[in-house]
Amino acid sequence: MKGSTTRRVRLKISEFKGTDTTTEKKLLSPEYSPDTYNFTFTGGALKAEIGVDVAMLGILADKNFWHYLPDLPEGESVENLHFYRKYDFTNKKRDDKIVVKGSSGNYYVAPFWETGTFEKIPNIFVSSLDSSVNYRYNGNDVLIIAGTGGGVYIYDGTKITYVQNAPTITSMCVHYERIYATVSGEANSLWFSDDFNPENWNASLLEGGFINFDDDGGRVIKAVSFLDHVYVFRDYGIVRLTAYGSQENYTVSKVYVSASRILPDTIACCGDRIIFLTDEGLFSFNGYTMTMIAKEITNLFHRDRSAAKGAYVKGNYYLCCRLRQDAGKVLCEEQPGFINNSIVRVDVRTGKVDIFRGVDVKGMTAMESLHIGEVLLFFRGQYSTQMGMMSKSGKLFDILAPKHWECAETDLGRPDTEKTVRTVWLTTATDCTLTVVLDGKKFAYEVKGGSKPKKIVVNRRGSTVGFMIDTDKKSPVISGLTAEVDVK
Repeated sequence: MKGSTTRRVRLKISEFKGTDTTTEKKLLSPEYSPDTYNFTFTGGALKAEIGVDVAMLGILADKNFWHYLPDLPEGESVENLHFYRKYDFTNKKRDDKIVVKGSSGNYYVAPFWETGTFEKIPNIFVSSLDSSVNYRYNGNDVLIIAGTGGGVYIYDGTKITYVQNAPTITSMCVHYERIYATVSGEANSLWFSDDFNPENWNASLLEGGFINFDDDGGRVIKAVSFLDHVYVFRDYGIVRLTAYGSQENYTVSKVYVSASRILPDTIACCGDRIIFLTDEGLFSFNGYTMTMIAKEITNLFHRDRSAAKGAYVKGNYYLCCRLRQDAGKVLCEEQPGFINNSIVRVDVRTGKVDIFRGVDVKGMTAMESLHIGEVLLFFRGQYSTQMGMMSKSGKLFDILAPKHWECAETDLGRPDTEKTVRTVWLTTATDCTLTVVLDGKKFAYEVKGGSKPKKIVVNRRGSTVGFMIDTDKKSPVISGLTAEVDVK
C-alpha cells in the first residue's frame, strides 16, 4: 500500500522475573508470566530448582551421610506424619523419632537419626483426624497425640498413657507449660490444661479451664504460641491471649478482623511472623498488623482451598494446595479424583515464589533438629504409601516434571496494526519447545540446547504476539529470548 511503512522492533526478555496474575494481561511486561510451573526464577533465568524426592534423613554421627526412611507395613498408607523431638538424657544425644499414623488408625514409630524399621506403637488407635505437640513432662520429652473424634494419648517413646478427662481436641499448642486446644463441638471455646500437667483438664481457677468467645468472629480454629502470647485464630479474625501465671491475670484482645475465611491447616509460625491462607490469598501477621504476601499468584488459587496445608522450615513457607489448570493438565491432574495439585514455596525473607505442580500432597510436616531442616510430605493416590521431601531435582520422584512458562500476548502498543514475527533468538542449555502465539493461535518449534543463542525462523503474522516455553529435560537453564518483529 502506497505510503505504508514497516518498522522492525525487538521484543526482548533479558530477564525472567517471576509470576504475576494480578496485573491486567494487556499491561503485563513479557518478563513476567501469568502462569508458570515447575520452572524456578533464579538469577533472571528459568531453571528447575524445585522438586519432590524420596524422603531421606540425616545420620547423627556424620552430617555428610543420609538414610532413607523405612517402608510402612504391608497395606498401610500414610494418614498423618508427626515429628517427635526427644533427647536421650542417659546417653546425652538426640533421639528424635518419626511417628506415622497409618490408614488403619494404628501408629508406627521409626528412628530419625539412623536406619531402622517402623514398629507399631501399642495401645493407641485413632480413627479420626489427629494432631500432636511435643512437651517436656516430668523431665522427659513426650509426644501428645489427640484425635478429633476423641482420645488424647501421651507417648514417651516406650509406652502410651491415655488421658481420661481431656476434651475432644482438634488442634493444640504449648505455651508456658500449658496445652491450649481448639475443641470439637464447642466452636467458640479455647480449652487449656493445668500448668505442668497435660493430663489434667479439670476446669477450675487452680487447674485447667476454657475461654468462650461469644461474638461474630466465627469458630475458634487454631491456637499458636507466638512472641510470648497465644494467638487464637478464628474463621474471621485473630485474638491475642496474654497468659502468664494464674488464670485471673489472663487478658484477651482482638487484634485482627478478617473479611475472608482463614484456612486453619495453613497457619504456620515462620520466625518473626505467622503466615496463612485465606479466601483472598496469602497473608503474613507479625502480632499486630496483616500484610498480603505473594500477591502475584493470588489469582492462581483454585476456589476450593479446604484441603490446603502449610509448613515452615529454614526460611521457606510451603503450601500444598490446588491451583487453577489454565495451561493444561500435569501429572496427577491427568487422573480423576485428585484434590491438591501443587506445592507453593515462598522465601519469607525475599518474597520469591516458586511453584511445583502435578502432585497431590495430603499433608506436610516440618522437621528440624540439629543440622537437619526438612519438610516431609505425604500423598494421595499412587504415592500414598510413600513419604517425600522437597528438593531441587526438578522431578517428582523418578519422573522428570514437565516445566512451563508463558508470557501474555502483547500488541506492542499498536493494537490496530499487523505484526510479523520474523525470528526468535533463544538461549537454552537444554532442548525445549518454543511456542509462538499469534492472535491465540499456537506455532511450536523444537529448539536444541547449547551454549549459544539459537535462531528460530518464524515469519508468521498476527496483531498480538506471545511466547511459551516447555521442557521436561533435566537441569534446564533458559537465560534470554529476543524476537524480531516487523510492525506496519
